Amino acid sequence: MTYMSHDSISDPPLARRRVAKKSTITKSIPSSNKNPIMHQNTRQTINDDNYDEMTEYNSPTRQSTTSINNNEEIGLSRIPDQPLLPTFSDKIQHELLMGNPEPVMNELIREAADFYMNVYPQLTHGVEYKKIGIALINEYPCLACEDTINPHGLITSRLSARIRNVRRKMRTREQKCQMRGTIY
Repeated sequence: MTYMSHDSISDPPLARRRVAKKSTITKSIPSSNKNPIMHQNTRQTINDDNYDEMTEYNSPTRQSTTSINNNEEIGLSRIPDQPLLPTFSDKIQHELLMGNPEPVMNELIREAADFYMNVYPQLTHGVEYKKIGIALINEYPCLACEDTINPHGLITSRLSARIRNVRRKMRTREQKCQMRGTIY
């Protein structure tokens, strides 16, 4: 990475404050230092003791970058904020209404995975699974995992694992059928 100097810009004489923040690195074509657009899109290393990060953080350029960073999670998701909920079998519905999902948890995960693979076939990101887990827990509070930081963590991880395994089995079956020349 090339170092860009700030000869023409004078830094404010305030003490440098360190602030933990998320930074975005954008790939761009290198050009001369006189191109102001390039300065907004490249990451700069500043070795100046008088540099005030808070002043830079509040600049309009920095504010637009910050708002983009806050929406990164939203950009990954391709499902609505309130995803559709599956209609479970009578046995699972009964256990959920009784507040005891443990005996039917494997069947619940299986039915939910089948439903979500058909409704949202593009489901791949953790953000999407998180939305589904939160929606399921809002509808069925007994699914919440009490002893963890994320009450939706268990349902989310089991659902994503089930969908991954089903997709892996489907890929393996397709490959075997292609090798044999048969239709699965």
